[in-house]
Amino acid sequence: MGFRGNPYRFVAGDYKEIAAEAKEALARPIPLLSDHDIAPRVIPSVHRTLAEYGPKSFLWFGPKPGAIVADPEMIREILSKTSSFHKMSVPYGEMLAKGLAAAEDEDWARLRALINPAFHLDKLKAN
Repeated sequence: MGFRGNPYRFVAGDYKEIAAEAKEALARPIPLLSDHDIAPRVIPSVHRTLAEYGPKSFLWFGPKPGAIVADPEMIREILSKTSSFHKMSVPYGEMLAKGLAAAEDEDWARLRALINPAFHLDKLKAN
């Protein structure tokens, strides 16, 4: 599939860098006249990895790689074929809202049925 990322580091993976980048991002002030590009502040490791390795990349979460997908065709395939792709568990995920990207099995089917009508061609056309 052509995924690229950092080489594996025993046990911790990329956690050390992820924590350092998050701490650094939160230490910087938010510009008053922001361009609304919040990714470098909210998910700095993902932002850096995409910039460095491209739209099909990964980070190591301990001993497990986590795919980062920014390729529209691949995102479409992932969201339409839920049983083919294992989704990574999110820390504190049960306390947070689960969206279509993180849902699996019956939850995914229910959410997909709810949002599917919003993506019909006639609803997506601009006036």
